[in-house]
Amino acid sequence: YNGKTFTGKVHFVFPGLDQEPDREYVKFLDAQLSECGAKVHKINSMIGHIRVQRDQKKQYSLWDSYVISDLVTYPSIQEGWGNQYLEAIFAKKPQLLFEYPVYTTDIKSLGFRDIELGKNYSVSTEKSTGVEFVTVDPTIIEQAAKECMRVLFDQKEYRAMVEHNFEIAKKHLSYTALQKLWEQIFAKYD
Repeated sequence: YNGKTFTGKVHFVFPGLDQEPDREYVKFLDAQLSECGAKVHKINSMIGHIRVQRDQKKQYSLWDSYVISDLVTYPSIQEGWGNQYLEAIFAKKPQLLFEYPVYTTDIKSLGFRDIELGKNYSVSTEKSTGVEFVTVDPTIIEQAAKECMRVLFDQKEYRAMVEHNFEIAKKHLSYTALQKLWEQIFAKYD
């Protein structure tokens, strides 16, 4: 959190939402966020692999989207290992996430501190469009929202959370940790 007075306006920045192939789902998500009064910024056209200036227009890197964020949401129920998860840790941002299967089996046990939406959900269908979407118990969502606000407005807690996660990632998931693992593996074949 940048310390500015909170106006109550929530901004969602989506650096890759335009890549979602299901356009009806994107429309559904837009409507849901609009109904909540959130401001949506779809910045896919402004994001590239590196920061450059072309034709007097800036193109930002994906990293820039982390830098401008106060908190990273990661509510997917199905993911691979979680590159975005690691990127947010490296950017030292707290995360709100759904406990997707790989997180539960491979990541959570390392001891990261995250704001969690649990691992239980149901699938619902929007009647007018037929769009399927995931729902989580509203009590859990309310609890997670309160936790987000607590972390965002308590700079000490914010720092403690992101530094804790950064140190765990450095110990277990860094290039140095990978090098040690490779050395152990290759030592068996010497």
